[in-house]
Amino acid sequence: MISLLAGSKGGTGKTTLATNLAVEASARGKQILLLDADPQGSVSAWIEQRSEVCAYPIIHSVQKYGRGIANEVSRNLAKRYDHIIIDTGGHDSIEMRMAGLCANQVIIPIQPSQFDVWTIKHMMKILDEWHLLNPELSGAFVINRAPTNYKAKSLKEIRDLLADENIPTLQTVVYERDIYKRAAKNGKGVVEMHSEDNKKACNEIKDLFSEIFGLDA
Repeated sequence: MISLLAGSKGGTGKTTLATNLAVEASARGKQILLLDADPQGSVSAWIEQRSEVCAYPIIHSVQKYGRGIANEVSRNLAKRYDHIIIDTGGHDSIEMRMAGLCANQVIIPIQPSQFDVWTIKHMMKILDEWHLLNPELSGAFVINRAPTNYKAKSLKEIRDLLADENIPTLQTVVYERDIYKRAAKNGKGVVEMHSEDNKKACNEIKDLFSEIFGLDA
Protein backbone atom coordinates (compact mmCIF):
# COMPACT_ATOMS: atom_id res chain seq x y z
CA MET A 1 0.00 0.00 0.00
CA ILE A 2 1.40 3.36 -1.06
CA SER A 3 -0.21 6.21 0.85
CA LEU A 4 0.32 9.87 0.05
CA LEU A 5 -0.20 12.60 2.64
CA ALA A 6 -0.95 15.65 0.52
CA GLY A 7 -2.33 19.16 0.63
CA SER A 8 -1.85 22.55 -0.97
CA LYS A 9 -1.40 24.39 2.35
CA GLY A 10 1.23 24.13 5.05
CA GLY A 11 0.59 23.53 8.73
CA THR A 12 -2.13 20.90 8.36
CA GLY A 13 -0.07 18.26 10.16
CA LYS A 14 0.87 15.97 7.26
CA THR A 15 4.29 15.14 8.69
CA THR A 16 2.90 14.53 12.17
CA LEU A 17 0.41 12.04 10.76
CA ALA A 18 3.00 10.42 8.49
CA THR A 19 5.52 9.82 11.27
CA ASN A 20 2.94 8.57 13.75
CA LEU A 21 1.38 6.20 11.21
CA ALA A 22 4.84 4.88 10.38
CA VAL A 23 5.58 4.17 14.04
CA GLU A 24 2.24 2.40 14.44
CA ALA A 25 2.89 0.31 11.30
CA SER A 26 6.28 -0.71 12.61
CA ALA A 27 4.80 -1.58 16.00
CA ARG A 28 2.44 -3.94 14.17
CA GLY A 29 5.39 -5.71 12.57
CA LYS A 30 5.04 -4.15 9.13
CA GLN A 31 7.92 -3.28 6.84
CA ILE A 32 7.41 0.46 6.51
CA LEU A 33 9.15 3.16 4.49
CA LEU A 34 8.74 6.88 5.08
CA LEU A 35 9.45 8.75 1.87
CA ASP A 36 10.38 12.38 2.45
CA ALA A 37 9.31 14.28 -0.67
CA ASP A 38 9.34 17.68 1.04
CA PRO A 39 12.47 19.76 0.31
CA GLN A 40 12.05 21.23 3.80
CA GLY A 41 13.06 17.79 5.09
CA SER A 42 10.84 17.55 8.17
CA VAL A 43 10.61 13.75 8.02
CA SER A 44 14.37 13.47 7.61
CA ALA A 45 14.93 15.77 10.61
CA TRP A 46 12.58 13.56 12.65
CA ILE A 47 14.45 10.44 11.54
CA GLU A 48 17.76 12.02 12.54
CA GLN A 49 16.40 12.92 15.96
CA ARG A 50 15.05 9.38 16.34
CA SER A 51 18.49 7.93 15.67
CA GLU A 52 20.08 10.30 18.21
CA VAL A 53 17.75 9.19 21.00
CA CYS A 54 18.15 5.55 19.90
CA ALA A 55 14.41 5.02 19.53
CA TYR A 56 13.42 1.55 18.43
CA PRO A 57 12.14 0.12 16.13
CA ILE A 58 14.14 1.69 13.34
CA ILE A 59 11.98 3.49 10.77
CA HIS A 60 13.38 3.31 7.27
CA SER A 61 13.32 6.55 5.32
CA VAL A 62 14.57 8.00 2.05
CA GLN A 63 14.46 11.43 0.44
CA LYS A 64 13.20 11.74 -3.12
CA TYR A 65 12.52 14.93 -5.02
CA GLY A 66 11.55 15.90 -8.54
CA ARG A 67 9.82 14.06 -11.37
CA GLY A 68 11.43 10.68 -10.72
CA ILE A 69 9.43 9.87 -7.59
CA ALA A 70 6.70 7.85 -9.31
CA ASN A 71 9.11 5.59 -11.19
CA GLU A 72 11.40 5.04 -8.20
CA VAL A 73 8.51 4.11 -5.91
CA SER A 74 6.59 1.86 -8.29
CA ARG A 75 9.58 0.10 -9.85
CA ASN A 76 11.89 -0.34 -6.87
CA LEU A 77 10.66 0.63 -3.42
CA ALA A 78 7.14 -0.82 -3.54
CA LYS A 79 8.54 -4.35 -3.85
CA ARG A 80 10.46 -4.10 -0.61
CA TYR A 81 7.90 -2.76 1.88
CA ASP A 82 4.42 -3.54 3.16
CA HIS A 83 3.54 0.13 3.35
CA ILE A 84 5.09 3.27 1.89
CA ILE A 85 3.99 6.60 3.35
CA ILE A 86 4.90 9.65 1.27
CA ASP A 87 5.08 13.04 2.95
CA THR A 88 5.00 16.07 0.66
CA GLY A 89 5.40 19.78 1.26
CA GLY A 90 2.60 22.16 2.13
CA HIS A 91 2.00 23.41 -1.38
CA ASP A 92 1.11 22.22 -4.87
CA SER A 93 4.51 20.84 -5.86
CA ILE A 94 5.95 18.64 -8.59
CA GLU A 95 6.74 16.08 -5.86
CA MET A 96 3.10 15.94 -4.79
CA ARG A 97 1.88 15.71 -8.39
CA MET A 98 4.27 12.86 -9.23
CA ALA A 99 3.59 10.98 -5.99
CA GLY A 100 -0.10 10.93 -6.79
CA LEU A 101 0.62 8.95 -9.95
CA CYS A 102 2.06 5.97 -8.05
CA ALA A 103 -0.01 6.05 -4.86
CA ASN A 104 -2.85 3.70 -4.01
CA GLN A 105 -4.50 6.29 -1.82
CA VAL A 106 -4.18 9.96 -0.97
CA ILE A 107 -5.03 11.23 2.50
CA ILE A 108 -5.74 14.96 2.70
CA PRO A 109 -5.50 16.45 6.22
CA ILE A 110 -7.87 19.36 6.77
CA GLN A 111 -7.92 21.61 9.83
CA PRO A 112 -11.20 23.14 10.99
CA SER A 113 -10.24 26.60 9.73
CA GLN A 114 -11.38 28.83 6.89
CA PHE A 115 -7.89 28.86 5.37
CA ASP A 116 -8.06 25.08 4.99
CA VAL A 117 -11.60 25.23 3.63
CA TRP A 118 -10.37 27.38 0.78
CA THR A 119 -7.98 24.61 -0.33
CA ILE A 120 -10.63 21.87 -0.64
CA LYS A 121 -11.76 22.67 -4.18
CA HIS A 122 -8.17 22.92 -5.37
CA MET A 123 -7.31 19.51 -3.96
CA MET A 124 -10.43 17.98 -5.49
CA LYS A 125 -9.34 19.35 -8.86
CA ILE A 126 -5.88 17.77 -8.45
CA LEU A 127 -7.49 14.46 -7.47
CA ASP A 128 -9.56 14.55 -10.68
CA GLU A 129 -6.37 15.11 -12.67
CA TRP A 130 -4.63 12.20 -10.92
CA HIS A 131 -7.53 9.92 -11.80
CA LEU A 132 -6.89 10.47 -15.49
CA LEU A 133 -3.57 8.60 -15.22
CA ASN A 134 -4.12 6.67 -11.99
CA PRO A 135 -7.81 5.67 -12.04
CA GLU A 136 -7.43 3.25 -9.10
CA LEU A 137 -6.31 6.03 -6.75
CA SER A 138 -8.66 6.47 -3.80
CA GLY A 139 -8.88 9.61 -1.71
CA ALA A 140 -10.11 10.67 1.71
CA PHE A 141 -10.05 13.68 3.96
CA VAL A 142 -8.97 13.44 7.57
CA ILE A 143 -9.85 16.17 10.06
CA ASN A 144 -6.64 17.00 11.88
CA ARG A 145 -5.65 19.36 14.67
CA ALA A 146 -9.27 19.71 15.75
CA PRO A 147 -10.01 21.75 18.89
CA THR A 148 -10.44 19.68 22.05
CA ASN A 149 -13.07 22.11 23.34
CA TYR A 150 -16.30 20.15 22.95
CA LYS A 151 -18.25 23.42 22.58
CA ALA A 152 -16.32 24.46 19.46
CA LYS A 153 -18.56 24.68 16.40
CA SER A 154 -15.72 24.46 13.90
CA LEU A 155 -15.59 20.65 13.93
CA LYS A 156 -19.24 20.27 12.94
CA GLU A 157 -18.87 22.99 10.33
CA ILE A 158 -15.90 21.32 8.63
CA ARG A 159 -17.68 17.93 8.71
CA ASP A 160 -20.71 19.48 7.00
CA LEU A 161 -18.55 21.09 4.32
CA LEU A 162 -16.60 17.90 3.58
CA ALA A 163 -19.83 15.89 3.38
CA ASP A 164 -20.61 17.74 0.14
CA GLU A 165 -17.48 16.41 -1.59
CA ASN A 166 -17.38 13.17 -3.58
CA ILE A 167 -14.65 11.50 -1.52
CA PRO A 168 -15.17 10.32 2.06
CA THR A 169 -14.03 11.91 5.28
CA LEU A 170 -12.46 9.42 7.67
CA GLN A 171 -14.36 8.83 10.89
CA THR A 172 -11.25 9.25 13.04
CA VAL A 173 -10.61 12.83 14.10
CA VAL A 174 -7.12 13.77 15.29
CA TYR A 175 -7.18 16.54 17.88
CA GLU A 176 -4.72 19.29 18.71
CA ARG A 177 -2.72 17.82 21.58
CA ASP A 178 0.61 18.88 23.03
CA ILE A 179 1.76 15.25 23.17
CA TYR A 180 2.15 15.21 19.37
CA LYS A 181 4.66 18.05 19.57
CA ARG A 182 6.57 16.42 22.42
CA ALA A 183 6.73 13.12 20.55
CA ALA A 184 8.06 14.81 17.41
CA LYS A 185 10.72 16.62 19.46
CA ASN A 186 11.93 13.24 20.68
CA GLY A 187 11.85 11.53 17.29
CA LYS A 188 9.00 9.32 18.42
CA GLY A 189 5.36 8.58 17.77
CA VAL A 190 2.75 9.19 20.44
CA VAL A 191 2.33 5.42 20.90
CA GLU A 192 5.92 5.40 22.19
CA MET A 193 5.40 8.18 24.72
CA HIS A 194 4.66 6.94 28.23
CA SER A 195 2.55 9.51 30.02
CA GLU A 196 -0.87 9.74 31.58
CA ASP A 197 -2.15 12.29 29.06
CA ASN A 198 -1.30 10.14 26.05
CA LYS A 199 -4.12 7.60 25.94
CA LYS A 200 -6.43 9.65 23.74
CA ALA A 201 -3.68 10.46 21.22
CA CYS A 202 -2.64 6.79 21.06
CA ASN A 203 -6.21 5.75 20.37
CA GLU A 204 -6.50 8.36 17.63
CA ILE A 205 -3.43 7.06 15.81
CA LYS A 206 -4.40 3.41 16.24
CA ASP A 207 -7.91 4.09 14.97
CA LEU A 208 -6.61 6.18 12.09
CA PHE A 209 -4.15 3.48 11.07
CA SER A 210 -6.84 0.80 11.10
CA GLU A 211 -9.17 3.02 9.09
CA ILE A 212 -6.54 3.80 6.45
CA PHE A 213 -4.84 0.43 6.11
CA GLY A 214 -7.54 -1.97 7.27
CA LEU A 215 -8.37 -3.51 10.62
CA ASP A 216 -5.91 -6.36 10.18
CA ALA A 217 -3.11 -4.28 8.64
